Amino acid sequence: MNQSQYRFEQFIERDFPLYISNPTNKIVLTQSHYHKAAELILVTQGTVQIMIGTNSLTCEKGDIIFVPSLTMHEVIGLSEDAHIRGIIYEFSLLETFHIQADFQTLLQNKPKLMPTISAKHPCYERLYEHYNHMLTVYDALSAGALSISSKMQLQSYLLLINAD
Repeated sequence: MNQSQYRFEQFIERDFPLYISNPTNKIVLTQSHYHKAAELILVTQGTVQIMIGTNSLTCEKGDIIFVPSLTMHEVIGLSEDAHIRGIIYEFSLLETFHIQADFQTLLQNKPKLMPTISAKHPCYERLYEHYNHMLTVYDALSAGALSISSKMQLQSYLLLINAD
């Protein structure tokens, strides 16, 4: 494992703490790191190994993985076509709605629950749909500019993801 590092989030705007990653390296998709924000990772292609803290998970295309804030993690591609997209966000984006959506609390309260949501999970289809809508909105941003409309759309989908 590479030396751990703190990664500063690459938010487009300081007052809108959300960033969607699109790693290009095919073997080490993300080096070992942590950040203040939480992260949802979607395996868009292939098979990957994800280290979250001391847990190692093998995940397939379509799996969605939750990484709590301040938790060391890395993603390694196990297949040539491995690819992920990560939504890195601070829970402050949800405070506007007066909702305390905290996946970390959910995971701590259910010791047998792994942080992976696969196609077998009852909420999977809705989460996957919301996730893909976020990717579509984010990828359509021109020159990294966030309009009020795109912020509202991203925030709404994030709320739906955290509510499911």
